[in-house]
Amino acid sequence: MTTLRRLSDADPAALLADLATVWDDGGAAVVLPPDAPAATLPPEVSAALEGRGSVPTGTALVVTTSGSTGTPRAVALPGAALDAAVAAAHDRLDAAPGERWALALPVRHVAGLIVLLRARALGTDPVLVDPGDPAALAAASTTAQHVAVVPTQLTRALDAGHDLSGFRTVLVGGGPASGALLDRARSTRARIVTAYGMTETCGGCVYDGTPLDGTDVTIAHGGRIRLRGPSVAARRLDGTPMTDAEGWLTTSDLGRIVDGHLEVLGRADDVIVTGGVNVDPVAVADVLRTHPAVADAVVVGVPDPEWGTSVRAVVVTRSPVTLADLRTQVGDRLGGAHAPRQLLVVDRVPRDRMGKVSAEERRRLVDGAATEAYSPA
Repeated sequence: MTTLRRLSDADPAALLADLATVWDDGGAAVVLPPDAPAATLPPEVSAALEGRGSVPTGTALVVTTSGSTGTPRAVALPGAALDAAVAAAHDRLDAAPGERWALALPVRHVAGLIVLLRARALGTDPVLVDPGDPAALAAASTTAQHVAVVPTQLTRALDAGHDLSGFRTVLVGGGPASGALLDRARSTRARIVTAYGMTETCGGCVYDGTPLDGTDVTIAHGGRIRLRGPSVAARRLDGTPMTDAEGWLTTSDLGRIVDGHLEVLGRADDVIVTGGVNVDPVAVADVLRTHPAVADAVVVGVPDPEWGTSVRAVVVTRSPVTLADLRTQVGDRLGGAHAPRQLLVVDRVPRDRMGKVSAEERRRLVDGAATEAYSPA
């Protein structure tokens, strides 16, 4: 019987050694913060840790999803799926034994854990980087050839004037990166590769819009992205199937395939329907960030008696800006229906270390009083 062992993410180097020990014993591990109380864990994780719940055969890691869209879920990742994900990534990136990965992501999430496993596969130790230190990230390029970052980290490094061109690969994933950000990074001669994936796929399985070897991508009715391949996990820890009988995982992301390349259009459950028009909040936030007065932005939908839902822009500002300014900025690019009808100015967008805004924080941004609201003449 596969047993579940709890490991702390406090020390990534020790964690890597512990993971190897767990696998050698034929067990499975769940990586958790050292101070995480049992009450905050998904029930199936608590049950399995206490020996009251089963762990699917072949499980190597149990990873909880970020909870950015609701309650975190515990996903059972088979060792074979993790190995396939690592091998496919290295094949696409032309990574060679002896090369090193910089670890700049939290290891309680799959994006950080898979970096540890990539380093192990290359026979090297990861270069540990404080995820919140852009200078340390740039410095790691002198000893590491590859690094994975989220868009927020890339933005901060560029804003601080740090050079990332020393890396052979800067893998950008964990959330949508705007075209403007990617163009800006590539203009510095950094080798940028975008990654799309999730916990259920052992991290990125589509690089620069092209599936890794062995991965299939299709678009389901309604526009949802479907994935199938050796890195796709089939079950959650509680045994709930995540794939259909043919092995397809239907995601919560919308996309389209153009000239053989996958374009991710945003999350289906994030789409704001206002006055019968579908508004992509990620696209609106990308446009808001191009305004010189806006340092950061996120877009949420708030209940509206007339429109059903109104588009609210939540922004961190560099200098004073009005709702009218932002409506013009968005309306000129995306059309008037996408222009925000409410503005909320905040000191910071409450992102986690993966650059995501949790469902709980989004609710707070929806419930907060608007700084300014649109009143047509």
